[in-house]
Amino acid sequence: MKNFVNNSIFKICYPAFFSTAILAFMLFIPMSIVYAVNSATGVADCPTGQLCNPIGSSTLDDFVVKITVAALKIGVPIAALFIMWAGFKFVTAKGDKTAIEDAKNIFWYTIIGTAILLAASLLARVLTATIAQIQA
Repeated sequence: MKNFVNNSIFKICYPAFFSTAILAFMLFIPMSIVYAVNSATGVADCPTGQLCNPIGSSTLDDFVVKITVAALKIGVPIAALFIMWAGFKFVTAKGDKTAIEDAKNIFWYTIIGTAILLAASLLARVLTATIAQIQA
């Protein structure tokens, strides 16, 4: 591993990988997670001097759905970065069994975490729809 760290390709690719990852993270994070401003007019709906609800959710189930959507908007790009990181670890393992096992662990933990994130979003939406159907 020490020879690999001293390799000039590693010194060039490693910072480029992380700067690309940070740039991708910044591009995929939407700035509209909290809806404090009316998107149609661009003006806050709250009268001057009053504290208004910046999330725009009047019910708990709507709030939970908005939180899971925000978690997906943040979590999916992070999962994509970790899958790329696992691929990078596979490529740089060079047959080292411990490095390959480490890359496999990163990959599978990322897949499991993404599945949990997607399942939580699906569960929140199903429960919200069920509650709305019961209340109607």
